[in-house]
Amino acid sequence: MTTAGDTQPLQPSATQKTFNGGPEGTLQQHLRMQTKVRAATWTEPKIYIFDAGHERRRKEQLERPFNRTPDQVEEEEYLMQELRKIESRKKEREKKKVQDLQKLITATDTNTEMTRVECKATKKKLPLKRETVCVLVISSCS
Repeated sequence: MTTAGDTQPLQPSATQKTFNGGPEGTLQQHLRMQTKVRAATWTEPKIYIFDAGHERRRKEQLERPFNRTPDQVEEEEYLMQELRKIESRKKEREKKKVQDLQKLITATDTNTEMTRVECKATKKKLPLKRETVCVLVISSCS
């Protein structure tokens, strides 16, 4: 006989474990009981949502890497190596593009400066003769 002050641990029996869907069912039952206990002790109950189907899929996904054949492992390693090669080629192409753009910018800057120098160099005075007037030759430079 139990009194109001006695508490007994809430543990599912062996028959409940087998008939309630194994570990997922036991966990779901535990969360329901925990919610009831918290409600009885006047604490704010947290609502736990347990999705047994999601839990089964998660466990299957965790087990898949361990159930692979040696051929599948070898194929995955080969594909990872190919992926690394592709990524390195992509980085090299990006570097080459950047270098080409820098060369183009440098060449453009150099050509602009050369044009300015040429413009300054083409301004020259012709030698004065007694009969001729001084002529200034200016080429059109932009």
